[in-house]
Amino acid sequence: MSICPTRLAVGLAPPSAAVEMEAVAAYSHPCSGVAMPRISLAGALFLLVGCQREGVPPAPDTAADTKAVQTVLERWYDAIHSYDSTGIAEPLTPTFLLLEDTIPMDKPTLVAGILGGKATGSQEAHLRELKTRVRGDVAWTTMYNHEVWTPRSGAPEPRDFLETVVFERIGGRWRIDRYHAARLHPGS
Repeated sequence: MSICPTRLAVGLAPPSAAVEMEAVAAYSHPCSGVAMPRISLAGALFLLVGCQREGVPPAPDTAADTKAVQTVLERWYDAIHSYDSTGIAEPLTPTFLLLEDTIPMDKPTLVAGILGGKATGSQEAHLRELKTRVRGDVAWTTMYNHEVWTPRSGAPEPRDFLETVVFERIGGRWRIDRYHAARLHPGS
């Protein structure tokens, strides 16, 4: 059974609205072959606006959500720098997945790797040009990350990444669900 993607429900205007629709032309429905009236664009827009439910909640405060998402990210990096295992793991969803270049890491693997690195050196991250979009309970941030890995013995190693982080709001709190880090190589 196939479902026609062009079906449109019309005639659902609220009873208080006086709607007079003029058929512009008749055409055959592409899935059923039944002759159907065409409505003007203005008529379709009137139906869409006029049929909205009352009591629809107001649009979310995206500026506040953007700030909240970026704060989660900043606190997460603070926890990484201080090797705080709870602060590293807590903002990650149970299904968290990191893709660093071509290496996938789930939540337990990432946390263990970060904490294991404490014995061999330290890392600093400098995030810049954060661009965050919020759509309901999902948000994503793209940014540049200039990291410097400093081994216990040896010279600091700078590493530059272009990153995208996907957040999900769960129980009213923003959590990190996906993290993709693509390493930028000199000259790119």
